[in-house]
Amino acid sequence: MLFDLTQAFENFLNVDARCSTFLSLYVDEMMKHGFKGVSEADVDAVLDKVVIIFRYLRDKDVFESVYKTHLQKRLLDGRSLSDDIERSMLTKLKVRGGSLLLMCCWLCCWGRIE
Repeated sequence: MLFDLTQAFENFLNVDARCSTFLSLYVDEMMKHGFKGVSEADVDAVLDKVVIIFRYLRDKDVFESVYKTHLQKRLLDGRSLSDDIERSMLTKLKVRGGSLLLMCCWLCCWGRIE
């Protein structure tokens, strides 16, 4: 039964091909404005939920491409609320199956992995 529910959620999530883009836009907005004044535990909870949804996406490459573009713009424009939150998100994505594109972005933006 749990497998059926999981499969149904995955199918529902991937009905609209734009879901990957919308998830990336949500993260971008949270990184710019949404985490202001929020505790570290709450930030981690939100990032964990994003990563859970990311795991169910079939178009992970679309998410990563859009996320990479948003991350670069945030960092170059100085619009990110916290470098630590950015690092945390990239680490969570890497652990949960993100590709090397995110790590390349990491290396370009921060120069090294800590």
